[in-house]
Amino acid sequence: MELLNPEETLYRISETESRTKKELVNSKFARTKLNINTAWNDRTFKDFDNTPMQPIADKLKDWDFANPNIASILSMQNGIGKTHLATCLYKKYIHNLISDSFDLHFKIYVDDIDENTRWFNADMQYLTSKRFEFLSEKKLSLLIQESFNNKQSSQLDILERYCKLDFLIIDDCFAMKQNEFARQNIFYIIDERCEWNNKPTFITSNLSLTEIADIDTRIADRIRNSMMFQITDKIESYRKKF
Repeated sequence: MELLNPEETLYRISETESRTKKELVNSKFARTKLNINTAWNDRTFKDFDNTPMQPIADKLKDWDFANPNIASILSMQNGIGKTHLATCLYKKYIHNLISDSFDLHFKIYVDDIDENTRWFNADMQYLTSKRFEFLSEKKLSLLIQESFNNKQSSQLDILERYCKLDFLIIDDCFAMKQNEFARQNIFYIIDERCEWNNKPTFITSNLSLTEIADIDTRIADRIRNSMMFQITDKIESYRKKF
């Protein structure tokens, strides 16, 4: 029996109801715990339409998280939407994961009666093994300091956890640029993720590439690629739009 395109096929969820793949994926995404500020839930790439940041938003929207495996926005300006775009990427990654894993994890088989309809039985727990997170240097430093006190986990344990996340956003990177200990921890995570584990990573920073190179040329080399966006022109705060 020849199956239809999954995007066009109806998936039966009860004896009387059927849904398309898009509807089911969107439903699953809506019920997935995102672990982000609830005020960010409605953020989309379209928020940047007809703004100076639209070209960057469009390119990030098309990023495949693999080629390259690291992307970044560098700008000394605050309020232009760096974290907003990071949130959009975060949501896009999770939505893509659900969509790409649809046939594998949603336990679908062909209905023998109607060749145009397939039964649907969703395993709602499969995303628990997938890990994605926002991280700031301040949070990382506090976690490591706490580990020195409680002895429940080591500095390496904490660093390795972030190295192995499926997708990581490091927001406001190098905010603690005067702290050598913090810089070394961030470099370890970036290097392990991008050079050894091939894990997608997104970075925002208020420093220029030159300033980052002054801190650590190795980090500058890691983020210098086709998905690095360095904003030097003055841009009106996007917050006025909202």
